[in-house]
Amino acid sequence: MKLKIKDDSIITLIYILSSLMIFGQLFGIHALTSIAYALSFPIVLVLWGIHLKDFRILDLISIIIIAISFICILITCSSLSVNYFTNWLIFAFVFLYFSVCQKIQVSPQTVSNIFRLNTVVIIFSCLAYVLRFNSAFYVTFTGVKYLKFSFYNPNCLALFLLCIAITGILANSQSKRFQISRQFFTIALFSLLIAQTLSRTVLLIFILFVIIYFAFRKKQAYYLPQGIIFKLGVSLFPLIFATVYMFFIDTLVNSNAFSLLIGEGKGIDSRQKVWEYALDLFRKSPIVGSYDELMHSSLTSQLHNSHLNVLCSYGIIVFILVVVFLFLIMTENVRTSKKTHTELSTWAFVVCLLVGFGEAILFSGGLSFYLLVGQFLLFTNKKTMMEES
Repeated sequence: MKLKIKDDSIITLIYILSSLMIFGQLFGIHALTSIAYALSFPIVLVLWGIHLKDFRILDLISIIIIAISFICILITCSSLSVNYFTNWLIFAFVFLYFSVCQKIQVSPQTVSNIFRLNTVVIIFSCLAYVLRFNSAFYVTFTGVKYLKFSFYNPNCLALFLLCIAITGILANSQSKRFQISRQFFTIALFSLLIAQTLSRTVLLIFILFVIIYFAFRKKQAYYLPQGIIFKLGVSLFPLIFATVYMFFIDTLVNSNAFSLLIGEGKGIDSRQKVWEYALDLFRKSPIVGSYDELMHSSLTSQLHNSHLNVLCSYGIIVFILVVVFLFLIMTENVRTSKKTHTELSTWAFVVCLLVGFGEAILFSGGLSFYLLVGQFLLFTNKKTMMEES
């Protein structure tokens, strides 16, 4: 007798583990975070394996990306250890999970379960802020305070808060008992929390999502461009931004146009040194990348840009395949969301890709941040009530 495991049960388990990871970081329970984090990998692998019988082009591209990137990190390796593969492992699982999310149609009940888990996380975020207020901040020697909790840096926390906030907005907007006061509370609360991490990148992206939400809410139809330029632009945006930034940075430094975005230790040119280093790495090894050097760098372990991080870690071949993968994901989700009227969920996925212009966490670590991004693919592809019946 074959044991049949339902997709909905596995997906629910994955997001219970994701919630436990966040809970552990909010309250400093590192053992809980580590256990949930470790368990998430075999479960995602099982989910991907179950759906291999429905083999698609995204699966093929995923396998090629994983294989070539593995060869690249072995070629550049100077000292082998288990920790050496950590970033690559998360990088690999991004593609496994995103590709399987395209095949799964979760039930409305499972979506509701994920929303309930997110509500619990929101409640515990508030409790952690109140109960651990004195230890929740990282204070620099100059007195600048960053909201951090037990996340490895404030920017990482900001990205998790972004996904929690967006999921909260989606949950309320899809509820039969929509409450505008609840929506404003969620937006105000997470605007405050994200602002206290001092992550300008994440705060700007959250504001963009809120603008998109309110701009189209009255029409009950969230406009989503269908053209190739939009999909390719989103797939390439972090690299496009970095290129434009490096070209115009000297002009921007001498201008007061962006003075509102400047704070102590947060100059408008704060990424310049890191991205110049990234370009040097790429010039040095454009084909197989410089994963080993980046892992052992004294300047930075990640390049604050998702696409530059992939380009410099694994080389140009893997980077091109990653862009193709993202473009195909975008193409399929734009088409699907139009049929299922879940354009706002696709916008949520889009802004998570856009945030890569200032953060590399999606492809380089971050406590399985990719699971929170992947849920927006699941929301886009959920079953309708008619399909459920």
